[in-house]
Amino acid sequence: DVAKPEFWAGCLRAWPVLAAADIPQVALRTATFTTLHGSGIVHSGPGEDALLFTLASVVAALLTTPLDVVRTQMILSGSSIDKLPATVEAIYQKEGPIAFIAGWSTRLAWNGFVVGPVLGLVRQSYSDIRALFLLGILDSIEGTTAGAHHLF
Repeated sequence: DVAKPEFWAGCLRAWPVLAAADIPQVALRTATFTTLHGSGIVHSGPGEDALLFTLASVVAALLTTPLDVVRTQMILSGSSIDKLPATVEAIYQKEGPIAFIAGWSTRLAWNGFVVGPVLGLVRQSYSDIRALFLLGILDSIEGTTAGAHHLF
């Protein structure tokens, strides 16, 4: 029940745990894409950008899988972010280093080959939407405002 304070306390406790894997993944995906995009390896175009974004998503998904394993364990146990080091140690002690790559293939399939191309396509439309907003809407607002100033 969203009206209960316990619900919101749980959300506030879970958010940093969720961010512990999501922020590094997004940062790594963005850094990988911008590095590849600016490298000149391939010419920039809609297909190439979607391919580069997919590749960046694959790299980020694979490299952040250990964080995702830890995050999953923390969410399932209801742990707060301060339990992250203890959770890492517990996973290592109980299951060994191999446990940190559990679920890599599913994560790769979803975050790399589904989310990656979708975000790549969304990124391509972003510049068109931005241009429409900045050139169309803001210019018309500015024109209306400029016209009103001439009245005084």
